[in-house]
Amino acid sequence: MTDGLLSFQNHRLERLGLQSNKNSVEIDLHGYHVGEAIDQFLTVYNQNVHAGLMIPIQVIHGYGSSGEGGKIRSRLRMLLKLYPEDVSFISGESLDNNPGYTLVSPERALPSSIDLLRIEIMEYCKITRSKDKIAGEFRQYGAAKILKALRALEKRGLLSVSFRGKHKFYQSAE
Repeated sequence: MTDGLLSFQNHRLERLGLQSNKNSVEIDLHGYHVGEAIDQFLTVYNQNVHAGLMIPIQVIHGYGSSGEGGKIRSRLRMLLKLYPEDVSFISGESLDNNPGYTLVSPERALPSSIDLLRIEIMEYCKITRSKDKIAGEFRQYGAAKILKALRALEKRGLLSVSFRGKHKFYQSAE
C-alpha cells in the first residue's frame, strides 16, 4: 500500500473516531447499547471492505460486568459465526487471555444491521406475531428500524399481514 493511500485511509478512519496502524484498525464499542454497537461495527467493517482496507479490526467490546461475558461480545461473536465465508475472527482469550476484545479479519462485506433485522424478523414470524410482539422482541434495534424492516418485508411479499380487530399480525410467507 502506498504512503499516500495509507495516509488517506488513516484520515478516513480518524474521522470515524477509529484508530489505525499499518497492521489493524481499532473500534471501541464501550458505552453503546447492543444494537447500536453491532450497527457501528457493521458500518465500520463494511466501509473498510468497500474501501479495500482488508486489515484486521480489533473490536473492543469489554468483557461484561456480570463476569459471564458481555452482551455486545456475545452478540458480535454470534454474528461473526453466522458468516464464516465472509469473515474470520479470533477471541482475545485465544490471543492473550483478554476476553474484552475480538480480532476480526474481513474477507467480504457483511449484511447491514437492517438486513440482519429483516432475517431475524422473518425467523421470528414463522409463527404469527403481532406488531407489538415483534417490537418488543427486537426493541434493541429501535422502533424506526423495526417499522422500516416490517414495511420492506411486507412490500416484498416476505411477510403476510392479517388483522384481528385493530391489531396487525405478521407471518413469514415462506
